[in-house]
Amino acid sequence: MIASYPARRMTSKRLRERWTSPEGRLLAEQAIQHLTGQRRELPEGIETHEGRQDLRGLVAATPEVHGRVSAGNASAHVAGGVVELHGVRWEALDLSHARLPSLRFFGSQILDCRFEQASCRDWRLWSSEVSDSSFDATDLRDSAIGTWQNGRSNRWQSVSFDRADLRGALALGSHLEGCTFRDSRVADAQFQHVTMRDCTFSGAMKDVLFDCRDLLGKPAADVLVNLDFSQATFEDVEFRGCRFDGLKLPVAQGIYPIPNFPLVARRVLDLLVENSSVEARMLRSELTVALKMPGRDDSVGVFNRRDYIASGGEPLADLAESLLMEAAGDVNA
Repeated sequence: MIASYPARRMTSKRLRERWTSPEGRLLAEQAIQHLTGQRRELPEGIETHEGRQDLRGLVAATPEVHGRVSAGNASAHVAGGVVELHGVRWEALDLSHARLPSLRFFGSQILDCRFEQASCRDWRLWSSEVSDSSFDATDLRDSAIGTWQNGRSNRWQSVSFDRADLRGALALGSHLEGCTFRDSRVADAQFQHVTMRDCTFSGAMKDVLFDCRDLLGKPAADVLVNLDFSQATFEDVEFRGCRFDGLKLPVAQGIYPIPNFPLVARRVLDLLVENSSVEARMLRSELTVALKMPGRDDSVGVFNRRDYIASGGEPLADLAESLLMEAAGDVNA
């Protein structure tokens, strides 16, 4: 039987040591077979931890045998060290501190599970659902938590990504509802053509893209509802073609929403006609490029003074802020 340690003693090293004895190695192998759909039930000897099956610290080693296995409606096969999971259902599992890299989920469900401080780097999910689960402080770097294939997407509902490492992550065409990203590392992350409702972000956000434009061959993004960035900081956070119903931007000065941004941008270009300064040329170039991108006239832009200071100093920031605010007043009067 694998011992179940209380939360106060939960360290990655200690939890992983449970699986190193001869009995532990056998249970780990059988547990992984259950996770991949090769075994219907977890083996006897797995205890519970706070109401979930205790698989904390489990390490999924790279399988050596290539091929395909099936059990009922679930199947899995390994190709080049990447494990593909088809039709699996993970429910009420505690996989905190586990190492589960490079998994590929197809048509699968993850319900009421914990992956706190786990390594889930390079995950990919297609046509799958994750709900009522926690990825707190989880390594999800370079993962595709949202994908779009044959008109089907992923759904994440009531999922916590608090303090998770989401650097380089992609959410494409997915649905996120009631999800939190408090103090998560979301540098170089992209949220493309997603539907989001009641989601909260906090902490530093750098080089993050929210792209809601209507693009040929891409899923249509709906209005983003009740997004809270009030406790976040923005650095090169870009919103393209997004519409909002309930938006809280960072409380720092110099960050403003700009309704009907394409119309405002065109008005700013009119105001810049006779201005030949370096800053005017920089602003004109930026807005001209932005207007070449497809997008609805009622989309909302976000002005961040910090970004303009970084690219052109205070003079550019002053010019951009004054003209954008003047044009917004003209357009949205």
